[in-house]
Amino acid sequence: MARTPHPSSQAFQSLQGRQTPELLVEYPGTHQDGENLLQLADSLNASLLPWQRWDLLAINARREDGRWLHRTCVIVCTRQNGKTYGMLWLILYRTLVLGQSVLFTAHRWETAMKIWEQLNDIISITPWLKKLVTRSGCSQGRGYFRFKNSGEVEFTTRSAGGGRGLSKIDVTIYDEAFDLTDAEIAATAFLRKAAKDPQTIYVTSAVHRDFIQHQNGEVVSSVRRRALEGKPGIYLAEYAAPKDMDPEDESTWKASNPSYGVLCDAQAFLDIMDSMDTEAGRVNFGVEALGWGLWFGDTDHAGHTYVVRPEQLDALAPNVTVTGLRTALTVDASPDGDKLTMALGVLTSDIAHPVYAGVLYHGSFHLPTVMEKVMAAIDVYNPELIVIDPKSPVIAVAEKLDAAGLEVKLINLTDVQAAFHIFMRHVKDETVLIEPHESFAPALEKATTREGVNGATAWARTSGVICNLVAVTNAVWAAEQITPPEYVPDKAYAAPESVTRDSSGENHTAPVNDNFGIETNIMTLAF
Repeated sequence: MARTPHPSSQAFQSLQGRQTPELLVEYPGTHQDGENLLQLADSLNASLLPWQRWDLLAINARREDGRWLHRTCVIVCTRQNGKTYGMLWLILYRTLVLGQSVLFTAHRWETAMKIWEQLNDIISITPWLKKLVTRSGCSQGRGYFRFKNSGEVEFTTRSAGGGRGLSKIDVTIYDEAFDLTDAEIAATAFLRKAAKDPQTIYVTSAVHRDFIQHQNGEVVSSVRRRALEGKPGIYLAEYAAPKDMDPEDESTWKASNPSYGVLCDAQAFLDIMDSMDTEAGRVNFGVEALGWGLWFGDTDHAGHTYVVRPEQLDALAPNVTVTGLRTALTVDASPDGDKLTMALGVLTSDIAHPVYAGVLYHGSFHLPTVMEKVMAAIDVYNPELIVIDPKSPVIAVAEKLDAAGLEVKLINLTDVQAAFHIFMRHVKDETVLIEPHESFAPALEKATTREGVNGATAWARTSGVICNLVAVTNAVWAAEQITPPEYVPDKAYAAPESVTRDSSGENHTAPVNDNFGIETNIMTLAF
């Protein structure tokens, strides 16, 4: 079914909204599941508009090997257009027909409860559906359905306990994804990994990084940007008006609201405009009604302005043996949990360069492998501090360390901002030693900063894979938190090598190699 901006619709003759997204990233695949879903929805008298049907076809497309074509999907649509309604029918198909486990989460319980009630209404008036339900309930911020074929769905607000009634999650739906944190994603990471072919769907309105209510919009901004950069397997449909259109013209409203004429009309937009007769109100109208976001990681000008230039970092490479007093270990990951960096911060005896830092590991976030490397590094370096940002996906590492009886310092926003300013001060003054690493160059090319509501600055995690920069920054900060000992032990830090532990638990050096095809760079301590 080819997408057209204004298809004729016998079912919705008043429909005037543009049905095609302003931004579309989609890959070719087979659509049998999507067609089956729409057939089920039609048999139950669903009121799906053409744009909703096309999105459902794309989300349910498969590759030639039978796996989901788009493992990650992002639907960006202006408010009051029914973007969540399509998810209702996806949930019913995936649970009832495919027997999958689905988790639907929202920022507010009212949103999650509403879709539970809609699904309950459909089941209640359909006798054959009602017979397939084994259990259901809705109370205390959690709703659920269980079906005879083992299909199940849970509706809840986002929290550390999300999905607690599920043994695995085949489909995760993040509604209101403009308010979604790394920690909330990490809370269900193991349940998603338990599924054979997991799929994640983000449903959101546009994000404006300057809005207080959108300060947790970095995660969905990062996914959107990766889709636009062409990373395979990500579907993006963003409904918005072209930015050169007149915001007060009805044609602009039709271009940005695919359900215009059915779920919203001209009078509704006139009423909204009358209540937003200030500059801030007009910006808000552009974001919420026209889809004109200012996403985290967006640049307002051509080209990239380096936060730290590559030659600045190169100039900080140590050219002498570094004598260390005490150490700190930091771990950080990219917002999507794909890449992870472990870094070492060293409090040195060099007055001119009191801190030394470097990357111990930068590669895939495979938790068993990462934990092996973290434990090996702890054995070798005996860090005074282990520092982790709980809003990062590496909270899973912190939980493992805590279970092993190791103390972890979980840093807050104030710490993160302080770490950035301390790092930048050292870089500017050339009072820090940074071990060179090949992952720095591509990170510096993408890295940007973000300003918090308190006016302080930190790295913008969504500007690309910059977990190496974040980890080293935190390592420099962590080293400065350590109280120097009264004497200087005879310890020096040598050139990078790889550290592993054999079956006996003894540490030994080995060639730089990794079972997962990624590069490691672990500095060893010369005792």
